[in-house]
Amino acid sequence: MFSLPKELIKAFVVLKRSEFITCVKNSGYYKSSKNIDIALDKLNALNEEQQNILYSAYDETDGVIVLNLGEPVELFFTKCCGGGTSNSENILGYKVNYLRKVLCKKCSERCEEVKVDCNTLAELLNCRIKYKEQIREIIKDVSRDDTGRIRKLNILGKDITGEKIMELLKLPSNRIYFKEDSIVLKVIGEGLGLGICVEGAVNLANENKDFKDIIEYYYTGVEFVKIDEQKIVNSLEGRKIVIDAGHGGKDFGNINGDVKEKDINLFIALKLNELLTNKGADCTLTRYKDEDIPLSDRVKIINRKRPDIFISIHQNSFPQESVNGIEVYCFKDDSDAIELSSMILDSVSKNVELKNRGVRNGEYYLLRESKSTGVIVECMYITGNYDSQKLEEDSLEKIAEAIYEAVCEYFNVNK
Repeated sequence: MFSLPKELIKAFVVLKRSEFITCVKNSGYYKSSKNIDIALDKLNALNEEQQNILYSAYDETDGVIVLNLGEPVELFFTKCCGGGTSNSENILGYKVNYLRKVLCKKCSERCEEVKVDCNTLAELLNCRIKYKEQIREIIKDVSRDDTGRIRKLNILGKDITGEKIMELLKLPSNRIYFKEDSIVLKVIGEGLGLGICVEGAVNLANENKDFKDIIEYYYTGVEFVKIDEQKIVNSLEGRKIVIDAGHGGKDFGNINGDVKEKDINLFIALKLNELLTNKGADCTLTRYKDEDIPLSDRVKIINRKRPDIFISIHQNSFPQESVNGIEVYCFKDDSDAIELSSMILDSVSKNVELKNRGVRNGEYYLLRESKSTGVIVECMYITGNYDSQKLEEDSLEKIAEAIYEAVCEYFNVNK
């Protein structure tokens, strides 16, 4: 790679950045968590000169990514397409809009002959090779008598008798059958023929084409945008978050003397909303005051907003006052929700000094019917002999701040 022209290396860097941006939760292009540690390990294994080349290509492309229809593209390349790249469906089995067939006029149509042993091929395919009456265009029009002996045949376009073939090949009999032991393949180009043709791209770079020219030559319908790395690191701008203050109105929730769960939930939710909004997040509350919002309406708010995450604030209770601590519930098959739950648990239990009771699977209506990643945070047991001491405003603010810090951690944003 490091012997390639600088502009081609930059093209690879930009396309790889476009892949990685889908792993960054606060990028606006997040799709799913992927393991990019392997790529980082490979980078660390490079020598100093190679690392400098990559760092330089990274700096010179300065946050540029490639989009197709508003979505980041992936890196695909082939060593030499031999005159034309392929449509994605012919290789991957499905259509990718930016991987359309390109007639490449920048690479050689080099080819080579490869001899393949037929017995080896049969073993690889778990098949048997059978004797044949004829072999394609080499041996055909074979005429035999009733004992199977050859009267005449055509070899390479020439008609000869069975007696003559015995004479030419010094065979002991004219009762002959045929079996191929090898085939010769004509192979054009090198690779699957998908995406950038490296050989063609080298020639483009040598014609003073830059990395954008190279990508546009092989990728169909793409655009280049520059991501603001500082905004990704320091702001929640572009993140949509729904905050659900549980219960409300006639629905008091759990009660401990004069303390009503609905009021605690709203206090924490309003404080959390303030913190997240100040960090740039687009926040929506299911309720901003003491009112009864049916669960079905809360789900409608979430599904209409389609947030990146939603957080439902609750407080727990139990007949025995010795039960204390924070629990977070999420849908069992939502890996992102499990990750967020763990971060909230760690942050709140540490900063507010509450017992960490772990992540729980919850088949709750709110989690089941909402079409976004979400968690239900049972912040504490208001009936607990320890947790009930945390019901003053200072502790409730600390709970909101701890959840806020967990959200920042989840989106990889500085607090």
